Amino acid sequence: MAKFRCSVCNWEYDEDKEPKKFSELPDTFTCPVCGAPKSAFVPEGMAKSDESIKTNVADKVVEQLESFGVKHIYGIPGDSNLPLMEAIRKSNIRFILTRHEETAAFMASAHGKMTDHLGVCISIAGPGCTNLITGLMDAATDRSPVLALTGQVPELYLGSEGFQEIDQIELFSPFTAYSETIARPNQALKLTLMAAKYAYKKPGVSALSTPTDILSEKLDEKIFIPDKRVFKADVMPD
Repeated sequence: MAKFRCSVCNWEYDEDKEPKKFSELPDTFTCPVCGAPKSAFVPEGMAKSDESIKTNVADKVVEQLESFGVKHIYGIPGDSNLPLMEAIRKSNIRFILTRHEETAAFMASAHGKMTDHLGVCISIAGPGCTNLITGLMDAATDRSPVLALTGQVPELYLGSEGFQEIDQIELFSPFTAYSETIARPNQALKLTLMAAKYAYKKPGVSALSTPTDILSEKLDEKIFIPDKRVFKADVMPD
């Protein structure tokens, strides 16, 4: 019997202790800890071919947010946003823990109103993201630049009506300036850029749905230079 290690979080699948061999697991299998796909697992003692890449999608999204001048993120951690939480922990951004996602959205809205800079809130999937709605509506109504990063079930399960899987884009689209799902690693930086751009342009709310398995995928792309890519008005209404 063999052991297989998740190359993202190092969780170990031990065939001696599990009911199935690793090769018999379905392609939809994901790491129970970080949500990484089956392809992210390697036999114990072996290195994955992209081991030289030290950053994942979550790291790059947070790095891009730092380039926008984001210094605070408000929200609640959970299993569906753990890669983002780890990236925030390693960054210079301060995470502000709230007791409820609605509070996080209101704090991000107030941040945008008081500073004219992007307010960012984060939630888990399912009820976590639905709890953001009232605070995000406040931001949309008062034209406050806000970005909501909503945790989501692994991309493989989108549309399956699985546990905590909801159509977040349909949920947020009536009151957001921009709402998209990061469905592939190479979309991450472009969509983060677009989300910030539209939040400033309206100004209003942008929402990015972040499937946990995509957040854990390796990514080594350069971030965009915000001064050349992001619209930010020099004059904001009182």
